[in-house]
Amino acid sequence: MKNFDDVSVPAVPGLEVVVSAPNRVTIKGTITVQDGGGLSAFFRALHGRARENKLAEVELDVTGLKFVNSSAIRLFVDWAVWVHADGAYKLRCRIDRRQTWQKTSFSALTAMVDDAIVVEEAS
Repeated sequence: MKNFDDVSVPAVPGLEVVVSAPNRVTIKGTITVQDGGGLSAFFRALHGRARENKLAEVELDVTGLKFVNSSAIRLFVDWAVWVHADGAYKLRCRIDRRQTWQKTSFSALTAMVDDAIVVEEAS
């Protein structure tokens, strides 16, 4: 069975992306470009791999993601919409409640596609 380990992680200045088998992605830093410097294709590849492997959920930890510009928020919206459309797995997002943009953005995502996403607040 293939897992996330062999999905190519884009090199984005100011961003650290760590993929842990079989279903965890941790993102730290900032995203200031619209497509996230290749993150859209990366998220799409993770989504495809999760479907192929029939994963029950994908864990996305953004607690260390300090800033995302308004255009790049679309990356997370797109991923949540793909999950919602397919219904193949849940996207479990771990956020830092002290980061206003995270609390606001991920709350809105939950309202949009509550059957596809679970948001957990880190202490």
